[in-house]
Amino acid sequence: MRLTQLVHLLIIGLFTWQLAGCTAITSATHDKPITPDPTKRTFGTYIDDERLETIAKVNLNKTSESLKQAKIYITVYNGVALLTGQVASNELRLQAGDVVRKLERVRQVHNELEVRNNKSVWKGLADSWIKTKVNSKLMANKDVKSSRVKVIIENGTVFLMGMMDRKQAERISNIAANTKRVTRVVRVIEYLD
Repeated sequence: MRLTQLVHLLIIGLFTWQLAGCTAITSATHDKPITPDPTKRTFGTYIDDERLETIAKVNLNKTSESLKQAKIYITVYNGVALLTGQVASNELRLQAGDVVRKLERVRQVHNELEVRNNKSVWKGLADSWIKTKVNSKLMANKDVKSSRVKVIIENGTVFLMGMMDRKQAERISNIAANTKRVTRVVRVIEYLD
C-alpha cells in the first residue's frame, strides 16, 4: 500500500471516529429524541436552491437572445421556483417558465413575469426601499420568525416564500400588506398544517 493511500485511509478513519464521538455527545446531552424543524431548510437544500437559481439563469441566457436581454429574476426556495421581472412578450414569459420547469429538482414554478418594458432605475430603488421596510417590520415583530421567510419585491408587489403554518403566513402577509407603497402580496408558501 502506498503512503498516500495509507494517509487517505487514516483521514477517513479519523473523520469516522469524530462523527461517532459527535453522536455520543449529542445523545448524552439530550433527554428526548431530536426532532428536525420542518420550517428550516437544511444546508444541503439551501445549496441546491442556489445551484438551481444559477442553472436556471444560465439556461435562460442560452435559450434565446430575447430571454438573455429580458429582466428575469429567479428565486428558488426548497425546490419551488419563482420567476419575477419583465419580458417583451407572453411567448417569452411561457418559454421562460418551461425552461425552469424542466430543471431536475424544481418541484414547482410560479411564473410571475410581467409582459412590459423593463422597469426604471427609480422603480428598482423604490422596490429596494420597500424590501428594507418589510424586512425591518418582520424582524421587529416578536411573533414572526423573519428568518423563515424570503421577501422578494417586484414593481411594488411583495412575494413571500417559505415553509410555515397558515397562522404565521397570515401574520407575515398582513405586515407586508400594511407597508407603505406595497400594491399586492403574493404567497409562494409551503404550508405545514
